[in-house]
Amino acid sequence: MEDGGNAQTVTLNASDLIALTDANNTLIIIGEAGDTGDTVNASGFEDTGKDISIENKVYDIYQQVGGDATLIIDDDITVNLT
Repeated sequence: MEDGGNAQTVTLNASDLIALTDANNTLIIIGEAGDTGDTVNASGFEDTGKDISIENKVYDIYQQVGGDATLIIDDDITVNLT
């Protein structure tokens, strides 16, 4: 959520993610160093307990409940699952 240091909030559900992505149904949300207060509110996803390293940054992996959509979020970003 690269925006020059301002806190941002993204709210989405699995349908939103599928509409925004290609056939892989994977969305990566990137944070910014020094940015605080960024939040993702994600409905219909669960934490897989796994992470991935992309360009030396750690991202948490969330999977759509009962589906194949994947949300990959910078681990510095607060995530609220509903």
